[in-house]
Amino acid sequence: MENSTVVSAQDLLMDIKALIKEHYFGTFTNDGQALHLVFNNGQRFELKIKCID
Repeated sequence: MENSTVVSAQDLLMDIKALIKEHYFGTFTNDGQALHLVFNNGQRFELKIKCID
């Protein structure tokens, strides 16, 4: 079964942000290129998604 819906990297990043916010406490910001996470314990992460096709 083939799905013709095209998902952008930004759309996918926003969906991942919503899922992460359900399970973790912290600050979540998006600069258009990456999702930046700062958890309440001081840990910091940057998530980037890029289409490889």
